[in-house]
Amino acid sequence: MPTTQPLSLTAADIMQTDLLTVSSSTRIGELAQMFDEHQVSGLPVTDGAGHIIGVVSLRDIVTHYAGDPDAKPGGHYFLAAHQSDDDGAFEVAIPEDATATVADVMSGQVHAVSKSATVPEISSRMLELGVHRLLVTDAQKRHVGLITTFDVLRAIAAK
Repeated sequence: MPTTQPLSLTAADIMQTDLLTVSSSTRIGELAQMFDEHQVSGLPVTDGAGHIIGVVSLRDIVTHYAGDPDAKPGGHYFLAAHQSDDDGAFEVAIPEDATATVADVMSGQVHAVSKSATVPEISSRMLELGVHRLLVTDAQKRHVGLITTFDVLRAIAAK
């Protein structure tokens, strides 16, 4: 991380460039395993040609399996097949025979910032959109990275 003041850092300074993505045809059970294996709560979604067409998050899965399509579960949650002993956390079991795919639960909106966006601009955009991850684009509008709320917090906390 550069020794620049955190608020003057740009997306190019704090973004992740090794993008882990998931195909829109991936089954939800497989997606849940990817979330667990890579310790992430959301991923960019690609089509058959490898173009980013949306984002899928843990909240998307929870909402899908919550029973009420309009439900917007709050609090902490994770995917599991057993009862939680955690304080206030609830688990969502994905049926073993589930046929749902990422395309069934993902958000088709792709939110992005430019490589030159500053940490305050990135933070404002995340708050405005209510999202925890933004794609980063270059001058030609190609996706070149990803920024999560943790990346922003790391940048601010670095002294």
